[in-house]
Amino acid sequence: HIRYYKNKDTMQSSEIVIVQFKSDDQADDFKQAMQKHVDDQIKIFDGYLPKEADLLKQCKIVTQANYGIYVTHKKADTVVNNWQQSLKKGD
Repeated sequence: HIRYYKNKDTMQSSEIVIVQFKSDDQADDFKQAMQKHVDDQIKIFDGYLPKEADLLKQCKIVTQANYGIYVTHKKADTVVNNWQQSLKKGD
């Protein structure tokens, strides 16, 4: 299962990807794919929107059990913490 959320404004880099893996061993592939995506996005934004490139450089890529989340947002830590808490509660 994959959920993808992106800001409708193409001039902003904010986005969230949440994935449920079929097996725990997919976590490394997820991390690598998300980091490549971030690196590619930084190259795009770096030249004309440096603040968005800086936001991308502060993204969060986290895995827990058979789930993964990637967040680029000014409140990425809060998003990840809330996600982790929901997993603990079984929500």
